[in-house]
Amino acid sequence: SLSMSQLSRSPLDRSLLRPKTDLPLATFSLLLSEMIKYSNGRSRTVQELQSKLADFGRHIGSRSLDLLFFRERNGRRELRLKNALFLVKSSLWRMLFGKDCDDLEQSTDDERTFYFVEREPVTNRFVSFSQKADTNVNCAAFIGGVLEGALCSAGFQCQVATFFSNDVTYYEVKFEPSVLTRDRSLDSR
Repeated sequence: SLSMSQLSRSPLDRSLLRPKTDLPLATFSLLLSEMIKYSNGRSRTVQELQSKLADFGRHIGSRSLDLLFFRERNGRRELRLKNALFLVKSSLWRMLFGKDCDDLEQSTDDERTFYFVEREPVTNRFVSFSQKADTNVNCAAFIGGVLEGALCSAGFQCQVATFFSNDVTYYEVKFEPSVLTRDRSLDSR
């Protein structure tokens, strides 16, 4: 039998320091499908749908990074761009999706552009659209929003574009020039 104090506990009573168990994939899939249905009903184009999914992701990204800094780094934030990118690629990705991101590359053409590469995003694994619907929908736009929200909340202002090619999803992260200027000034100290 449960005591009265055990029955009255809410999720808000749990410690933030103690990592909770992973969110079951079925639960995440259900929540994602509801976000997609909600967004799809309020969108006229594929771009509008993907933009709404990215908006959901931005909110989650900023809060998740705050939680990661609190749990694993005693509130200490990254100041250097490449350190922040590797933190997101490994620790944040693992916290949210149970694995590291497949790859992180810097553009050879533009020093402000980086690419997170994922071969099978969890957001696209269980999503299917009817044949009447446009099959060019990439639900990984949600993850692109998570990336943008996390990096912007850490002080690395950027824009993230999500696209896919040959079953690989790319998250193109383009940083504001001020981010690189700040990073260079830190290197000269």
